[in-house]
Amino acid sequence: MLSISITHKKFNSMEKPANLKSEYRKFIRACVNDQKRNGFVGYWGSMKASRGAEELLDNAESLAGERKYLEAIEIYQAIIETFVPAIQYADDSNGTIGDAINNAVEGLKKCSVFTTEEEKDNLFKYLVREADKKQYHDWDWEMDLLNIAAELTDDEIKTRILFDQLDRIGARENEETHPSEYTHETILKLKGIVLKKRSMIPEFKTFLREHINYSAIRELAIRDAIDNNQLEEAKVLANAGINIAEQKMQHGCKATWHKFLLEIAKKESNIEDIKKHSKVLFIDSGEMEYYEEIRRQYPVSEWPEKALELMKEMPERISVIQDIPGKIYVREENWDGLLSFAKQRASIYFLNRYHEHIIKHFPKELSVLYNQVLRKEIAAAHDRSGYRHFCRIILDMEECGVKEDVKDLIEWIRRTYPIRIALQDELRKVIKNRY
Repeated sequence: MLSISITHKKFNSMEKPANLKSEYRKFIRACVNDQKRNGFVGYWGSMKASRGAEELLDNAESLAGERKYLEAIEIYQAIIETFVPAIQYADDSNGTIGDAINNAVEGLKKCSVFTTEEEKDNLFKYLVREADKKQYHDWDWEMDLLNIAAELTDDEIKTRILFDQLDRIGARENEETHPSEYTHETILKLKGIVLKKRSMIPEFKTFLREHINYSAIRELAIRDAIDNNQLEEAKVLANAGINIAEQKMQHGCKATWHKFLLEIAKKESNIEDIKKHSKVLFIDSGEMEYYEEIRRQYPVSEWPEKALELMKEMPERISVIQDIPGKIYVREENWDGLLSFAKQRASIYFLNRYHEHIIKHFPKELSVLYNQVLRKEIAAAHDRSGYRHFCRIILDMEECGVKEDVKDLIEWIRRTYPIRIALQDELRKVIKNRY
């Protein structure tokens, strides 16, 4: 059942309009127009305007879950067709309109896989026609739509249509003062995808050789080599990618090649290479999946020492942003280490994040930390919202079971800030008559 509880329109199973897609567009457009002021949708208006689309996205996901792919596709198309022009006159700094479009494109891509051959043909025509509209120029969504079209390209006619359109985009970019290298590379990538998909092996191999210096094409070449179990060739290509990234100071690109090398190492059961590339990726990103990969390669008796070494090697920015030591202490059930780290990084955010772990082992110590941190935070707070937030944290502190600490904190607040009326009011709401 499709149900939209927004005031502009309501669709239900009893009365569905004949042309649902048209109704979806009208509904989304009405949501946008409600937020227009002098022809422009402001920051807050963009957030409100996107709510209807978000609800439609939920409905589309439900329809896809019921295998009603064409019905879901209609919703995704309506969102894309309506929101792309709308974003041209909206302040989407919060990203809600852009996110709705991205989610619709992703949903369209997923549903396209499950359509019949005839439906795929129609969808291909729609995608190339829609992407050709001027409203998509200078937006990544133009290439996103053509990316889906590339996956649906399975004959000579579609190949010619898609390649001609990609060439027109390339020509348009070349006329710009600063042509987009990203667009040029994406055009090449889509052509490569089509050649591979259509099993045009000689043309595909020639294409790879001619454009191998582009990262997107190198990725296609490595994936092709891995798929064909040509692992040595894949390693050569990936290591060359790392060297190029280092020469160009493009350190972010190195992760792509290390991920390929890690995949190859797993296929070869090469433990040392698995350690090597997992370690690089973990230190670079702080993602725990790589930590787990490294962990699996060591005997249990050796691991505690290795875990400490890894923590020391983590860059400070990654360590702080992603709470790496805290995650590792929890993973290794090193509660003494977690408490020590909590004392170093004492903050409401950190205590909340690891509350459930610390309270099981060190309730008294956690109570002391809450007492210290809340005094600092309350002293720095200047409005009712901040007072309310920090007073509610007192409830977490109460869970530690040390009533004397809670009473001491409450008396300190009453004594230190008697004229902060809002603070005293929020405190009364939280503690009621308990203290």
